[in-house]
Amino acid sequence: MKKMMFAAVAGMLALGAMGCEEEVKKGPPPEPQFELPASSPLALTKTIRGVELWPTATVVDGNGARLAEKAASADTLVVYEQLSSEYVMARTAVFADAKLENRLEDVFAEPKLTDAMAGYGRKVFVVDPLRLDQTWIVDAARGTRGDAAERESFLNFGDAAYREGATMRIVSAIADAGVVPEAVVIGSEMERYYLLNPNDWSNFASFYLEVRSAIKASFPSVQVAVGINWSNFMESVAPKFIIPEADAAGCAADAECGVGSYCAASQCGELDFVAVQAAWQAVIDPVTFDAVTATPLTDFYAFASIPNGALYSGNPDALPDTHYAGIPTMFREEPARKLPVRWFRIGWDVTGDSETPVKFLSRFEALNGSGYDVALVSWFGFVRQLTGDCNVIRGTLHARPEVCQRGFYTSSGAPAGSLGASYFAD
Repeated sequence: MKKMMFAAVAGMLALGAMGCEEEVKKGPPPEPQFELPASSPLALTKTIRGVELWPTATVVDGNGARLAEKAASADTLVVYEQLSSEYVMARTAVFADAKLENRLEDVFAEPKLTDAMAGYGRKVFVVDPLRLDQTWIVDAARGTRGDAAERESFLNFGDAAYREGATMRIVSAIADAGVVPEAVVIGSEMERYYLLNPNDWSNFASFYLEVRSAIKASFPSVQVAVGINWSNFMESVAPKFIIPEADAAGCAADAECGVGSYCAASQCGELDFVAVQAAWQAVIDPVTFDAVTATPLTDFYAFASIPNGALYSGNPDALPDTHYAGIPTMFREEPARKLPVRWFRIGWDVTGDSETPVKFLSRFEALNGSGYDVALVSWFGFVRQLTGDCNVIRGTLHARPEVCQRGFYTSSGAPAGSLGASYFAD
């Protein structure tokens, strides 16, 4: 009898095990994997090539003719300005100078700037509410408010007066520009704001929608988007969404995890597409896509790419193959989100070897092949800033030193390495 009972129990266990095997076979679908770069790299042509212009006297007066020459090989001019310009503030004794109120309107209506834009078939305006020193946003009415203790209670995009004033200034600047741009990008690296004040991201998203509606009401043909530094998104935002895996040896620094992985609480977690997808849905979706109605909130994706060179030992060749792969993978996994990508600002954010930016350009082209529509690739500077301006911007405003070192030419007009020849080559 005991033998029969034992046999019955054994049979039930066997059936249970078979059932478990069946469940395992049916289990959840495999996690989506990065779509690696296509074999054919991105080829830069005049149609998608652009240059970025900070409308300072250094450029408009000293290098206007040189800028005009580049219109033959770059179709788009990306004109960059802040709601309250730190370049202007650097030249004033009082940051909250009342003249800053009209800065956008003045700069876009400047006759010399209008002349400089004339040779380019397409114009993109980038209006940034962030400070150059990456600490906080600039409030046009009250100067700067960067006290960390006041971030969530005092300074945020829920401030009705700020929202109204900023929207009015942006729309009036477009009206006064003398030309109607093809597109307007709100912010150049707004993921920085998410990292500083994530609880206010929904307020920024609604602010953006208000600005977008106001621009569309006055200029229906203008396309509008939010600027995100994709490299910083991959390096600083997406790692926050990693589900870390235990590392037997443990690790105390990112470097010990290897390129493409990041450290958290003595664990190394690989930055896979699942983490990128979660970060995208939390940060990029609120300003680009309404998941409820499955409709876009933007006309295109405005991505910058300025990798943190320190993460790659200053070597662009160390950029992982997956650095840009999250974009085509996201479009493959969720086709409703597929829109053209304008790389409105790219560059290598380090100083030193003048050929390093050329290496980055080559790596950027190699890792951006087919898989999505690239509508624009713009380098992030035309002329480096004057030494005097740099000293004030870095000393008084605490901007990062590399802000002064961007551009195809030095402030004196000399080529900054062979980057220009490489970038403008057909």
